[in-house]
Amino acid sequence: MRRLSRARRFRTWRQVNLVNSPGVLLRSPSPTRRLWRLAYWLPRDFLLWARLGFPRRLIYFGGRGYGDTLLLGTVAHELHRRGIRTAVLTEHPELLRGLPAVSGALRHEWRALEAMARFGGGAQHVPYFLTPCPPTHDIPPGHHIIVEMCRRAGVRGEISLRTYFALGSQERAAGRLHPRQAVVQALGPQSENLSPLKAYPADRLAAVVEATAADLHWIQLGSSNDPRVPGVRDLRGRTTAAESAGLLSHSRLFLGPPGFLMHLARAVECRSVIIFGGRELPRHGGYQCNDNLFVPQPCAPCYRRSTCLTQLECMTAITPAAVVDAVRRTAALHTEPIAVETAIVPDAAVPCLLPWLPPVSSAA
Repeated sequence: MRRLSRARRFRTWRQVNLVNSPGVLLRSPSPTRRLWRLAYWLPRDFLLWARLGFPRRLIYFGGRGYGDTLLLGTVAHELHRRGIRTAVLTEHPELLRGLPAVSGALRHEWRALEAMARFGGGAQHVPYFLTPCPPTHDIPPGHHIIVEMCRRAGVRGEISLRTYFALGSQERAAGRLHPRQAVVQALGPQSENLSPLKAYPADRLAAVVEATAADLHWIQLGSSNDPRVPGVRDLRGRTTAAESAGLLSHSRLFLGPPGFLMHLARAVECRSVIIFGGRELPRHGGYQCNDNLFVPQPCAPCYRRSTCLTQLECMTAITPAAVVDAVRRTAALHTEPIAVETAIVPDAAVPCLLPWLPPVSSAA
């Protein structure tokens, strides 16, 4: 083996020790290397910026939630109203295709952040929780999560608390299966992106379906891993997001937990009965046009991720009879137009106090 020269050995030693030494500033790349990097990345970043539609703003949430992607579409809509061309990074770009407010959507191609910086745009992370506290809970803002996402994106003034979806005529026409159809979703241990604190027992949903079967033709949507509700037309795992939107657009109501299908129903003007239990407040993540079932408890809202402090008393307190009444109230309104709820985006956010947490004492 050829022996390295003394100068080569010294350069190797210096590089290793400088990298492993905290507080030591490495020498910047040479002008030749900087020029090579620019020549390599400039055309690639330009093509990436072009794929996003030459936006001035790029927003992203992170994670894999379908509902979070629809909320990003709402933020893009409000930026578009203010003359800001906006693109989105998300795990589910297909949910935003066709929206005039979204110049482009890509599946978490993080190099786009560098491309935006290179060509004069801004990239903004827009979560809706103020403080994540893994693994137990999250601290939400005192206002609606859409308001918080818009605030982080730099939007100010009045906004609309609703979601948007570009539903094609073919999917809309194919979504009519029955004159009195309604959609239901059940959650169970094997459900995708499950939060156990959102799961209303499937046997109770079956009792609701049985009590309203004479008035409504129930269709079950959701993941193929969701528990089956007896007495329904089972389409779990068999529909795309667009096909689900088409079914909801012709439905008298959606019955289920807060989540993606709730946001999708609002996007296609379908009222919902949402079983919140006590994990989260309807005014934080729901819509006023829906019948929101929330049970006040000493620990509610808890915003816990997976573990309950009281063995889900907030869920068991919601009886099938109460859900049946809400279903009938909502179904009776299916011909009425849905009013758009609005809110004002503040400059600062105030955290929501969680009653199960000990009060924070101020420093003396």
